[in-house]
Amino acid sequence: EYLLTGVEANEKAESLMAEGKELETAVTMMEYRYGKGVTDIQMEICEYARQFVGNPYRWGGTSLTKGADCSGFTLAVYSNFGVSLPHSAAAQNKKGTNVGSVANAVPGDLIYYSGHIGIYIGNGVVIHASGEGSTCTGNHASKGHVVKRTNLSDFSNQYKTYRRLY
Repeated sequence: EYLLTGVEANEKAESLMAEGKELETAVTMMEYRYGKGVTDIQMEICEYARQFVGNPYRWGGTSLTKGADCSGFTLAVYSNFGVSLPHSAAAQNKKGTNVGSVANAVPGDLIYYSGHIGIYIGNGVVIHASGEGSTCTGNHASKGHVVKRTNLSDFSNQYKTYRRLY
């Protein structure tokens, strides 16, 4: 019912408590904007990754513009934020904290499935570098090799892990 910040928020809280009213749980601006547990840096990672959708896939590559494979894509995106990752999907799946399931995943988490890795951007969507016919792909691109957005429902029969680096 209220979206107040700073002194105004404190004054309103004191007024309601003086009237004997119970306060609802307050949330931070980040939680209000993105959801519980999501930080600005996680959203920045997602926004940064989104700009490369449609760029080429290249097995063994780590260039976000000239071509990257799945782990090269995540390596390059996260390196822009000071995180060093190995150039291997399986090795990246050992980094950070396992958050269990998509129910606990937040935008910016790594998602690993069937030897493939990408970045979860929320609402059941992952951004990843997918190569048609490549052993690194969990989904075959219908036309060429690209960085793309894919709904998690496309991978519903595959085991997934979600890793939080931030």
